[in-house]
Amino acid sequence: MPRMAEIRSISLVVGMEVHVELATRSKMFTRAPSPAHPDNEGADPNTLIDPMVLALRGRADLRGASRYVAKNPIELPSGSVA
Repeated sequence: MPRMAEIRSISLVVGMEVHVELATRSKMFTRAPSPAHPDNEGADPNTLIDPMVLALRGRADLRGASRYVAKNPIELPSGSVA
């Protein structure tokens, strides 16, 4: 049976991902109402949607932040993980 390599040292690497739900009237990349906004409290499931949220083909209604991102792409350093 082959001998296993000896571990000489280890280090802990911890990452954190944070999600924030903004209480805006509409979602960021669409005109669909945001479930986080107080006006939409108690909305039935799957009612705050539109063709963009459903990811229907050919639906690229860019506005606001998504229009900015489309016109000003962010270049990631080589070797980064997206």
